[in-house]
Amino acid sequence: MSLRTIIFLLLAALTGCTGNDSQFIARVGDETLTNDELPFPADSTIAGNTLQRNAFISTWVNNTVLYKAAEREGILSTEEFQKRQKEFQQQMAIHLYLQKEVYLPEDTIADENKIRDYFKIRSKEFISSDTKIQLNGVFFQQRNEANKFRSDIIRGKSWKQATEVLQKNAVNVKTVENVLYTRQTIPSQELWNVALTLRSTDVSFPVPTPGGFAIIKVVSLQEKGAPSRIEFVWDEIRQRLIIEARRTRYEKLMEELRSKYDVEIR
Repeated sequence: MSLRTIIFLLLAALTGCTGNDSQFIARVGDETLTNDELPFPADSTIAGNTLQRNAFISTWVNNTVLYKAAEREGILSTEEFQKRQKEFQQQMAIHLYLQKEVYLPEDTIADENKIRDYFKIRSKEFISSDTKIQLNGVFFQQRNEANKFRSDIIRGKSWKQATEVLQKNAVNVKTVENVLYTRQTIPSQELWNVALTLRSTDVSFPVPTPGGFAIIKVVSLQEKGAPSRIEFVWDEIRQRLIIEARRTRYEKLMEELRSKYDVEIR
């Protein structure tokens, strides 16, 4: 039995309730499920939510029935169950403790100076493993809208000014800024081919995409095998700094705890 299944069976006993029968949406014996216990708004109008709701209720019913059957068979009092329950409690307690002491939310806040210093010291470590293109782009549903946007820029508006006009006019578009793409991640092969031909001052013509048409502008290009520029490895460095900060904090914590508790290894 997987840890996930054990967790659900244990939670089934806790989430089942015997509240007001007029409010329950599913019942198994004296265990009930209410709208308040759904992991999403009961009256949500989000597309597909009815299927999601029905699937959740079905899963709750199935697991509650299974839990009751296991309880009747005496599974909860067996040595194996007690052992696995203790293992689960230990793992959950450790996870929550580390979330509190080691994996702090502020670690994810980028310190630009630290990222730049890290890159300055270790820039030789970063060699581009693939050709990457950093793009600004606007994705339109209609070609005429894409042409109008391009014309505004050709006539003198900056990219920022032209996108602000779109937002004011509530044009239904998707915009991306300074997004890194490889041949595998770009929305279409044609976009990639066009991007490779553009200079930093160029604005593309409307490029067909699966959802319509795109106007793109190349911010930067990084050839495969070339030393990476910092903008292409910014997120990687941020992740490295997060890992290093948490590793250091974990090692310090373990040193303190080992000295605090009576540890003996033979």
